[in-house]
Amino acid sequence: MVPVLARQSIILKCDRKRNTILGNYECAYALGLMSKLSGVSLLEDHSDMRLLKDTFMEQVSSYQPADDKEEHLLHILELYEAPSDTDEQTEELLEMGLREERPWVI
Repeated sequence: MVPVLARQSIILKCDRKRNTILGNYECAYALGLMSKLSGVSLLEDHSDMRLLKDTFMEQVSSYQPADDKEEHLLHILELYEAPSDTDEQTEELLEMGLREERPWVI
C-alpha cells in the first residue's frame, strides 16, 4: 500500500464521521497522528501493533479531543481490533502521523 493512501483514508473517515479503521496501516498513521495531537507518547517498541494501540488507548483516555475529528479518530481507534503484526510500512506510517504538519488536509 502506498502510505499516502492510508493517510488520506483516515482524513476522509474523520471528515465524514463514518467508517472504521480497516487495517494496521490506517491504525499506524492514526496512532502517530493522535500521539502528536494529544501529546501522549507511544511505546518505544513498535513491534506489536495490538499492544501499541491498547497501551496508547489506556494512556489517552483522559485526553479531551480538540474537535469532532479528533473525537471520531479516537472512537474508530478504540473500535479497531488490531492484530499484533507490523512491518516496515506500519513503522513508516507511525512516523508520518508523528511528523504530520497539516492534519485533516488531503
